[in-house]
Amino acid sequence: MSVSVNFNGVAYSIPEDGETGWSALTDYLVALSNAAVGTILKSNVRTVITSPATIQSTDTVLLLASGSGVINLPAGVKGQFYAIYDKIGQAKNSPLTINAAGGDTIKDGVSTSYTIKTNYGGVLLQYADSGNLWQIIAEIKDIYPEPFRVSTDATNASFVRAAVTPESTAFVSVGNHQTCSVEFTGSKAIHFVIAIDNDQIYCVTDYHSNVITALSDQKNHFSETDTGGGVYVSKATNSGVVTFKNNHGNNRVYEIRALTNQLNLVTAWS
Repeated sequence: MSVSVNFNGVAYSIPEDGETGWSALTDYLVALSNAAVGTILKSNVRTVITSPATIQSTDTVLLLASGSGVINLPAGVKGQFYAIYDKIGQAKNSPLTINAAGGDTIKDGVSTSYTIKTNYGGVLLQYADSGNLWQIIAEIKDIYPEPFRVSTDATNASFVRAAVTPESTAFVSVGNHQTCSVEFTGSKAIHFVIAIDNDQIYCVTDYHSNVITALSDQKNHFSETDTGGGVYVSKATNSGVVTFKNNHGNNRVYEIRALTNQLNLVTAWS
């Protein structure tokens, strides 16, 4: 009895020994050969213009071409991967949310969603071997020329100053919607880490620049507007003073660690 095979939307009836119709097997083999050297087996790319949208079984790369949008992942299948990107460069003001299916998580085993909030940002996800987890394989984020915002929390000026002079690490506690400033002295290339609980955010900037770039922000702590949630960091050009504002909604203790400089002239929150 012949075996029915479906490939690329076409059904092929493959005969068994003693049957006729072997030309179907030839057609099937030709289709497989063409796919191997052609476009059929390449990753499928789809532009999404409606929200919410659910990833389809044929999707691999999704280009989001609407404002604030929601993408719903299907139930995870071991080894499956998706690449999702902001095609039109509006994610900063209109974030794009990726939701895991029931029982699945994204990145840390706890979060059930992931937000793209950088213009032309994106993420590459792959479903792990176990743990109902979508692993983040790669991210595109925080690449546009505006200062990034970081936060801290509150104690008092004497505590802050005592913690950093002449050391290169400070533990700073700043209240919600409060700020503190730290001057990085020494190298014009300023590299520093903000540690929030067990999460570390690695940042780089330059004395002559007002742009602060986060090279890693695994828990999406950065807020891209002063009124947003999370942490907000800013600095002026031709200055080593970096200002940290806490917009988390509660008091938090941050470790500010200078990697290429010394910390000096720490100013308490205001």
